Amino acid sequence: WVNMNNGLIEYLACSAGGKLHESVLVLDTKPIHLQVALILLGLEAKGDFKFQGDPHPPKGDPVEIWVQWKEGEETKRVRAEQMIFDFKNEKPMPETDWIFTGSLIYEGRFLAEIEKSLIATYHDPAAVLNNPLPEGADDTVYHVNSKVVPKRGTSVVVTINAVGDNPLAPFNKGEAKANRAPQPDAEAIEQTAESQREKVIFSEHFDSGNLDAST
Repeated sequence: WVNMNNGLIEYLACSAGGKLHESVLVLDTKPIHLQVALILLGLEAKGDFKFQGDPHPPKGDPVEIWVQWKEGEETKRVRAEQMIFDFKNEKPMPETDWIFTGSLIYEGRFLAEIEKSLIATYHDPAAVLNNPLPEGADDTVYHVNSKVVPKRGTSVVVTINAVGDNPLAPFNKGEAKANRAPQPDAEAIEQTAESQREKVIFSEHFDSGNLDAST
């Protein structure tokens, strides 16, 4: 679901309990499940980030990320980059593939499970997927694109496609849109998203010393 529709961000998406103050979306998935799913698609993680904001380009196989939601009777579907505004260059984030860096193992634990980090706009060794652009080394560049992102709490479906030479890629660059893999209906996850959203809202207020989940 949509977690932020304005403000400075460092993540396109995190799991519930992650860095909610700087993530556009919250996804109902565990980081380890996302990483394993990408590996099962035949993708290889090659990430070697040493710290957040590492200026080196991320290493790993590329993917496309799409976000879908309902507005009344209409279904909206956009590339993830359209939901992000590049404040430095005063325009939406350029269209790009994201990189399956994979998360690190820290003291025997999968770091993404600790941080709940899924898809980072600001280079992060804990995240499963990372932004490949040079601006990913700067934590002041990216904001929510309020002209595109719907209101907070809107349920979304995020689709991650293998691209390039991967045999499981649903389409190759330049193929007709009609040949792309069918996309899931956003309504299919509405009930689950609502349940998870209520848990996170309560957690946010509990952490701030406010048990009034209705505010």
